[in-house]
Amino acid sequence: MKVLTRSRRVRSALKSVLGRMTDVDRRALESVVVRVFCETAWSVYGLAGSINESAGELRPLYPDLNFNDLECRGQIRFRLHLCRMYSDGALRGVVAHEFAHAVRASRRRKGTLADWFKAVMADRRYWHEERQADALAASWGFAREIRSMRNEHRKVIGPFVLAHEPEIRRRMVRRWEWDERRAAEIFSVSSSGDGTSVSLP
Repeated sequence: MKVLTRSRRVRSALKSVLGRMTDVDRRALESVVVRVFCETAWSVYGLAGSINESAGELRPLYPDLNFNDLECRGQIRFRLHLCRMYSDGALRGVVAHEFAHAVRASRRRKGTLADWFKAVMADRRYWHEERQADALAASWGFAREIRSMRNEHRKVIGPFVLAHEPEIRRRMVRRWEWDERRAAEIFSVSSSGDGTSVSLP
């Protein structure tokens, strides 16, 4: 499992959680998760385009764009701007919670990891999986941290997003516009003759 972040707080939280997990559960985690990384961009989810308030997420990872379910692995993404709003204890709760999802995914009784992701994202399973992940993280000794995570999400993260939603959405629009300009630059190549640029089809 590769840890692709320089954030000292996130790396400290990762180390703390790994240190309390059982050897069996740690191996289960590493059998699912290929990499852990951080990002700083806000995002939305759902048909309504709600702002994503999750500081961490276990997501599927495919080796290529063929999206072969048999080759699906896992990756954990932490949103650094949200992680910074949590206390150290609550951040350990976030990490333990996401690790618990991965361990539970490794224990699936049938189907591929991709099948597990699809089932868990269904509305009828989502909140059940959230409660089970909290319970498993608590069994590793993170009950207090999980409570802190839930309380701080309710008292800090939610109110912050609500109060700053217009600015957050403006930031997302600016980011999307920047991404479009960057993509246009990437797909533009210089001709070998007169130095002018042509766009690839």
